[in-house]
Amino acid sequence: MTAVAAKAVLAAAARALGSETSDAARVPRGWGGQNWRVTADGGERFLVKFGDPASAEKWSAASSAYDLARRAGVPAPRLAAFEAHCPEAGGAAMRLLTWVDGVEPASVLRGDAAVGRFFGDLGTALRRLHAIDLETFSSRLDGSAPVFARWTGYVAYRLPQVAGRVAATDAFQPAAFAALAGRITDLAERVSAAVAPAPCHRDLYLDNLLATPDAGLAALVDFDGAEAWDPAVDLVKLRWQVFPRYPGARAAFEAAYHPADVPPRWPERVELVELLELVNHVANARAVGDRGFEDLGRDRLTQVCRASAALETVDLARPVR
Repeated sequence: MTAVAAKAVLAAAARALGSETSDAARVPRGWGGQNWRVTADGGERFLVKFGDPASAEKWSAASSAYDLARRAGVPAPRLAAFEAHCPEAGGAAMRLLTWVDGVEPASVLRGDAAVGRFFGDLGTALRRLHAIDLETFSSRLDGSAPVFARWTGYVAYRLPQVAGRVAATDAFQPAAFAALAGRITDLAERVSAAVAPAPCHRDLYLDNLLATPDAGLAALVDFDGAEAWDPAVDLVKLRWQVFPRYPGARAAFEAAYHPADVPPRWPERVELVELLELVNHVANARAVGDRGFEDLGRDRLTQVCRASAALETVDLARPVR
């Protein structure tokens, strides 16, 4: 998107907040958009996020996740304002969120105590988020997308969308994808009775987490992809991109997330969402020509398949285009 000038950022934020703003500073963090920090009258700071207006409908649908999370005791910013088209930013979508002081988790995750505290806090936060009862599964929290009473119904709705991306990109050999899709469908039928819908972040990895200087969890941020899913989906990127980097992280997380018994059919539920999300990841990365990210996703998908007796012989090699 076209760069937004600091003067325009201040004007847009002041109009949306109904307050004079100052001290606009570019925040380098973020993908595909622009982030700025501003200060309102009275000293409260806000994060101003600009992005593609084509994604505004999705962001609007996910906006209630911030309020749901905060009411459940999850550390998260407050969404102060949302505009699908911001005139000062050339029509870009704009969101204003309360600023959260925090540091990059990687900067403080040194030593067993720090790892244990951070991932224990994260497990507690996700347990609270996933304890929120929702009525139906859906790809939109605001009800603007089809809703399903049972998890198997949502998976049956989602899988053809993923299949379309796979077919458009030749992401897998037909026989391989048929085996993956068959396993996903089989797992959905097995676990559906044990799954209740909950608000899920769906993009949990270190870039979307903030830490305190003493290695506590400061906040979960960027709920733009939040949907009503099986809570197991929030483990996909943690198991793939985060836990392997920090010995003891998974144990600390699980002790806090499952303080009593592990939920029914949990290993099968985790396998299902890993398969569904990783297949989609590979197809999406292939669609934009990001071979490195595609290969990372394909490698992780291979690990998941090798751990499953039903898929351990499936050939997931990259097809030649």
